[in-house]
This record gives sequence, C-alpha cells and structure tokens, in this order.
Amino acid sequence: MAVITKIGGVATSGTSGVNNIFGSGGGGSSSATTTPTISILNSTTFGGNSIFVSNYGASTNYGQLRLEVVQDTGGVNITPDPNDFTLEIVSGIALVSWEDSSSYAGGYSVNVYMVDMDSNPAEITSAISNTVTYTKTVPKFKYYRLRVVASNGAASKSSIAVSDIQLFASPNAQGTQYTGVNNSYSEYLSDYSTGRDDMIASDGYNYSSYDGWKAFNNSVGIGSAWWTIINNTAANNWIQLEWIDQTQNSNSRWATAADFPPVGSVRVRTETNGDASYMEVMGSDTGAFSGEEHSFGLTAISEATYQTINA
Repeated sequence: MAVITKIGGVATSGTSGVNNIFGSGGGGSSSATTTPTISILNSTTFGGNSIFVSNYGASTNYGQLRLEVVQDTGGVNITPDPNDFTLEIVSGIALVSWEDSSSYAGGYSVNVYMVDMDSNPAEITSAISNTVTYTKTVPKFKYYRLRVVASNGAASKSSIAVSDIQLFASPNAQGTQYTGVNNSYSEYLSDYSTGRDDMIASDGYNYSSYDGWKAFNNSVGIGSAWWTIINNTAANNWIQLEWIDQTQNSNSRWATAADFPPVGSVRVRTETNGDASYMEVMGSDTGAFSGEEHSFGLTAISEATYQTINA
C-alpha cells in the first residue's frame, strides 16, 4: 500500500491516521536517520525527471525528503520547496518526481536528504545521498500544438485569436527562428499546406475565414489571425504545426524525422483572448496528444502582445 508522506507540502509523519496511512506515527527518536540511496530513471530528458530512493523504508521513521536538483552552470537549485516535487511510497521504495520546464538545457546533479520529523528534541537530517546526474536537452518534435485551457489545465472552449506563432532553437526566443514573422528562412504559409515545403498547419476549429494557417503567414493583427469565437467544443480549441520530411515532400529541408529542429521556446502573439485565460503549448512525435505529449506548461494569456514559452 502506498504511504502518504505529505499533504500540500507538509509532512504527515507523526500523525498515524488509519492503518498508519499518514506515515510513521512514531513517538520520536534521537538516532540518525538512514542516508538515502538513489538512482535516476532517465540520464537524458527534455522535461522533468524521477529518481528511486531504494532504502526509504529503512529510515528510522518515515519522514520528509529534501530534494536538490542543481544546475551545473550557475548552481541553481530548481527544487527548493517541497511543493516542487511529488513523492510516492510503495513497499518501502520512494519514487520522487519533478518538472523543470522553466529551466535551461544542460547538466543537473541530484541529491537527497532524509529528514526524521519525529526525532526529539529536534528533527534529524541524514547525510547526503549518492549523487546522480542527468542532462536536459532541447526537445525535437514532429508536432507542436497550442490549445486553450482553463487554470487547471482542462481543455476550454473559450475564444482566442492568435496571429503569429514563432518557434526558436533556444530558450527565451533566441537562436534560429523556424516559423512566424521574420523567420530565418523568409518562408510563410499561404494556405494550410502551401507556401512551405517543410510544414503544414491544422486546427481543431476556426471561425469563418480565420484559418489556422494564418498564424504562420507573414502578418499580425486580428485580420490575419486564427480565431475561435462561437466554438462549442473545448477539445477542438487547438492549432497545430506539423513538420514534413522528404518522405512526405521531396522538397522539404528535413531529410528525415531525425533532422527536425530542436525547439527551445515558442513565441506566441495573441490579438485578443476573448474569454480565454490560459494557453498550453505541447509537443508530440505521434500527433496523438493522448498522454504521450510533452507540455511546455500553462501560460496566462496577455492580449495584443508576444509571450515566450520555454521548453
């Protein structure tokens, strides 16, 4: 049975609950807690990551973990708060997971401390774990989709008008610009599949002549936007870019799917958000968007301006 070790970032150790579901329920200890032994699930990733703490059940009392995921360049800890990661305990093994969509590509070092919250007269922190490392890479997908969402991430039918979507090689709209106004190739769509040999556009819904491909032409403004007013189906409230390789169009600049470019950030111009409050950018290799996709995160919408979303 899984053990709940914290609620809202607050350790539950010391509160026994029913069948010890809220941790140890112990009465305190003065002995040092076990030094955690950790292993990482992915040595290379473009999103979050996870580690196993294999000896979590050997600790003096079930307690809180302190996770340190530190960027090699700059030494920034991206998990300074317990709310920055999730913790699940099964059969004495802890699975610790975190997201790092706002951090940069590069190397990261991971360490864990075990904290005995029940110790008396003060909590006891273990020695540091063995160090594991991983590399965050810039993602490369075949499909990039922007959808309208509510604050909880659920699909929303609220209207939006997007006039420009720019994909960049690096975070913060830096590096090669692959799409959108003033892109590095000076190539623009004039229909869903006309004007560029390396991409096509699609959408789940558009109002009247406010087609999705207009977010990839060479113009901004409400008259040249993808607009979704009078949309009654939340699941259809999306716009998408699909890269095309030479197996689909012999004139494409991408010979194979392996040549699709890395995208470190997406810059979006919203003309009006109507009644929409958030948008989400996602990437997928299959185009299914049924759980296999990577989310670039939710972004609160600002009107008549560009907003940059890092991978």
